[in-house]
Amino acid sequence: GDSYGDSNSAVVACDQPTGYVADDSDCNDANAQLFPYDSDGNGAVDTCGWQAMDSGRNHSCAIDSAGSITCWGKDNYGQVSNTPTGSDFVVVSAGWTHSCALDTAGDIECWGIETGNGYDKGQVTDTPSGPFAAVSAGWTHTCALNGTGEIECWGDDYDLRCSDAPTNSGNTVVSAGNIQSCSLNSNSN
Repeated sequence: GDSYGDSNSAVVACDQPTGYVADDSDCNDANAQLFPYDSDGNGAVDTCGWQAMDSGRNHSCAIDSAGSITCWGKDNYGQVSNTPTGSDFVVVSAGWTHSCALDTAGDIECWGIETGNGYDKGQVTDTPSGPFAAVSAGWTHTCALNGTGEIECWGDDYDLRCSDAPTNSGNTVVSAGNIQSCSLNSNSN
């Protein structure tokens, strides 16, 4: 655990501050959702948990408390074995044969389906430059939100799943599905 935060900074409070635990067992006082656990089953607490995860068609991916990605499951298109390295990822989204992750700088990295395969529709090779605030991998397309809430989609445009994305700003959530995508804007529409 990390105690009550930075030992060089005093916290004066009558009540326990939000996000802190009294028994020194948390992992990160800035994120109350991270708790230590035994990742390898040997009975010893050895990691501080996961900060994000998602499941696709036949694979799943998670980001640990350090920001590194681990994927598991079926690896027929490199959606597990081509997982990017690094420790600055904050969001991961698993699609049908590919996955994408967002890093702290707002850049998106996608992996999985290789060029030349019949399922390659640009969902990996056409990943745009950021910065972005969110990403969602769908069947053969992916959508992301930039900092002003504008949606950008790439990959398979069958049934206009990319080119028919809303053009307004102010979107707060985007979700890419099988042959459609949905978003919520700041007006809850």
